[in-house]
Amino acid sequence: MFIRLCEDVVADGITVVGDQRMINNDGIDFDACRRVRVGNSHFKTGDDCIILRAMREWKDEHVACEDFVVSNCVLNSRCQSIRMGAPSDDTIRNALFKDIKMSGNNGIFFDYPIRYTRPYDEGYMDMSNIVFDGFEGSSYGSSVQIVAEPGIKIRGVRDVTFKNFNVKCARPLRFIGNHDSILSNIRLENFTAEVKAKTPLEAVATEPLTFRNCTLNGAKMPDGDLVTPRGKRKPFIRSRGGSWETLNQSTAK
Repeated sequence: MFIRLCEDVVADGITVVGDQRMINNDGIDFDACRRVRVGNSHFKTGDDCIILRAMREWKDEHVACEDFVVSNCVLNSRCQSIRMGAPSDDTIRNALFKDIKMSGNNGIFFDYPIRYTRPYDEGYMDMSNIVFDGFEGSSYGSSVQIVAEPGIKIRGVRDVTFKNFNVKCARPLRFIGNHDSILSNIRLENFTAEVKAKTPLEAVATEPLTFRNCTLNGAKMPDGDLVTPRGKRKPFIRSRGGSWETLNQSTAK
């Protein structure tokens, strides 16, 4: 289901089931929408369950995806439970995800690779004021990851809070910015995770990554700000990706 440029959307008590053997069968893609409420719903998909996007049809278009509340939902995905934006998007802000049960592959997924950029930029998205509150479940990927590939130049990911979590996952929690795309004010609060990976948490170019009452693999994390390396600046080297949104895009747009 794809919902674009809509306002005052309510989806309550719905069930979305997709064949988990297939790709590109998302639950709901919200693109450049405002004032959205999703509640008391179940999603089982082969691709992402819930997505927030702010896609620009051409280089000089400006759109925002904002003012969301997603609550009391069950998400099961062979891809991602929640996906937040793509590198060439515009503005995504002011969203609350609350009381969510998730399972499957990855849980919360912010992913900004070069292969998803449009031909007219090297990254553009701006993400801010996002809260994830009251999450539980298990993932055979990562429960939480924010990753900006080296060379990407998004405007920012800032003021993102993960609180009241009790999760299990196989792969590390990842907060990976880069020299040109710093993650700012990322906060974990009342956060408990069991991670099978040898290194349960990876953090680069995150200023700061703040912990308050957090436990990883049974070990209490010191409260305070984690100082992370910024990493070396790397050039943007465009690669041709297989994403539908990057194919057949004219550089003149």
